[in-house]
Amino acid sequence: MSQQHYHFCPLCGHTLEDRPFEGKLRRTCPACSFVYFPDPKVAVVALVEERGRVLLIRRAVEPA
Repeated sequence: MSQQHYHFCPLCGHTLEDRPFEGKLRRTCPACSFVYFPDPKVAVVALVEERGRVLLIRRAVEPA
């Protein structure tokens, strides 16, 4: 379902409104703060620890 046709919150049923969120207009629920993302990205997180030290890696290219 496209963002233009998403009218009601899937969590509480309240009418969604277009509101700025992280620099873009997003369909947002004023009742429960749900934010609809039309194309969510999958993310993976891992914590690598050895001898009390943590490995930190930064992604070279931001996802599109």
